[in-house]
Amino acid sequence: MNHIRLQTALSEDIREFDILCSALDAIGDAEEGISSYMEMDDPPDSGSRYIVLYGILQILFVEQDAVSAISKIFSLNERQSEEIKEIREIRNYNIGHPVPNLENKPACFISRSEMRLKRFKLMLCWPNKKTEFRAVNVPNLIRRQQHALSTTLRAVIEKLREEEISHRQKFGKYKLSDILHPSLPWLLSKLGTARTPDDKKLALGHLNIMTCSPICPRL
Repeated sequence: MNHIRLQTALSEDIREFDILCSALDAIGDAEEGISSYMEMDDPPDSGSRYIVLYGILQILFVEQDAVSAISKIFSLNERQSEEIKEIREIRNYNIGHPVPNLENKPACFISRSEMRLKRFKLMLCWPNKKTEFRAVNVPNLIRRQQHALSTTLRAVIEKLREEEISHRQKFGKYKLSDILHPSLPWLLSKLGTARTPDDKKLALGHLNIMTCSPICPRL
């Protein structure tokens, strides 16, 4: 993303560029949070466990949205994997909408007595009076999500690589010496022999005009 030609092309739509930068930042933040979570010791009280559990599930949710935004920007339109759908569902049942906001959704409970930092049991009470229990292993969710999202990000990288190869093939026949002004060597010599700051600024100005004007229209 730091390639100057790619940045120039992306920044033509400043809104998309801002979203892309925000998404990349969110992924970095999420991975840092995940790394810290994986190294944490189990808190001694349930209140602290709730805070951490709510936080890690929200981190996973934010990371999913960030990767989805990047996929849309580069027109990949990849379908959401079953792994991601399941993780989103667990997040929604636990911290998004534990109290159902739709008639066909379950009322959800976390079993406090069985809650630990890295695992918990979820109880789902469905409208048909059926009760379901799900054992959730958070590190397993993290591994599955990272695998699924990395597949999408690899597809983005591959598309950028293909576009770069196409660009090089299109303009590979042009030599830099053919598009630079013939007086460039003379301008460079004047830059080296400039006696005053004003002379140097003048030489730099001419150099900039002579080098940039023939190149930019071809990029």
